[in-house]
Amino acid sequence: MLKNRHCYFPFTTASLTEVFQFQSEGNDRLSPQEILANNPEIICNIPELEIGEISTPLIIRELSTNRGSIDILYITSNSDIIIIETKLYRNPESHRAVVAQVIDYVKALTQIDVDSLLNNALNSQYSDNEFKPDDYFISALRKNIVTGNFSVVIVGDNIHPNILGMTDSIQSAPHLAFTIYLVELAPRILDDNTILINPRLISKTNEVERSVIKLEISMSGSEISIDSSIPEKESKGSKPILSEEEYYSYVEKPEIVPIIRDFITSWRKKGGDIHMGTVGLSAGFEIEGRRIPIQQIYQKKVLILTERWKSNYGIDDVKYNNYKNYFKQYLPHLYDKYLIGNHVEVKFANIDSDELKKILNASFLIIENL
Repeated sequence: MLKNRHCYFPFTTASLTEVFQFQSEGNDRLSPQEILANNPEIICNIPELEIGEISTPLIIRELSTNRGSIDILYITSNSDIIIIETKLYRNPESHRAVVAQVIDYVKALTQIDVDSLLNNALNSQYSDNEFKPDDYFISALRKNIVTGNFSVVIVGDNIHPNILGMTDSIQSAPHLAFTIYLVELAPRILDDNTILINPRLISKTNEVERSVIKLEISMSGSEISIDSSIPEKESKGSKPILSEEEYYSYVEKPEIVPIIRDFITSWRKKGGDIHMGTVGLSAGFEIEGRRIPIQQIYQKKVLILTERWKSNYGIDDVKYNNYKNYFKQYLPHLYDKYLIGNHVEVKFANIDSDELKKILNASFLIIENL
């Protein structure tokens, strides 16, 4: 049996508690590729990726591109794109080449036909066959593809510590907005015939230095000068991040914009931060040395914090019980339908302004006294 928080997978021949060794990257049902294709939450639940509780309805294995086949591709319900490349530690040659390889995939994916990609994803055996992409989803997906706004996750049983030293390859894609994450699965066999996977982030290209090319041509066209430089660390590259005002202009119900504005102002006063994304924002707070995206708000929906994500974020029981009790007292219908039902996406179309305000107010219970 394979176990990852809420994931179980049958396994029949376990011995004593010890490190488990995958036999291949993707050729059998206990390979990391097969496990991750069937259980995207193993990766998507890692808080540092800031994907949150958004569902991952579209999953493709062995996606063919003009630079080779991508091991696994996730597309979330927010049109986030996650490239998964699996490597086993015992193959050092593959580790030396893996950064160049995934950047080739990044470049290839920016050139892919979106309609063809969607058709492939919707017909994949790993995808949710009930998912129906709307125009909003497709538009955001196109935007992410054109700009290379991808999360690239290199996953291994154990991760070689020097993988991200290969900055030359990263510099070869100066116009794209990807981030590379290194994730270690650290699988072990327990004495009750269970494989335990404990995914953890080893490192990431938090601020990839991308070269900026400046081309100057004289009025006559006879002289051309080319200059290459590295941007300041504050630069956000080409990542298609919304400004706050742009986000407000896209919110589905204009009457709720003042509520979101007030929430953001209050959150910052409490010491939290706001990260703008491509389709919304996350209100975060530093807990035990890492940023936790506690409240996420998008253009058409708001997320609530469920029991599962309380555990992932390391939120203590007292604070989460206060959060739950608040919903039970002030939003009983949402408590029953969403919080207890473990459904996190609350569409603006299904709530009024007062209910949204109460949902956002509940977030402050999590950061009290922090």
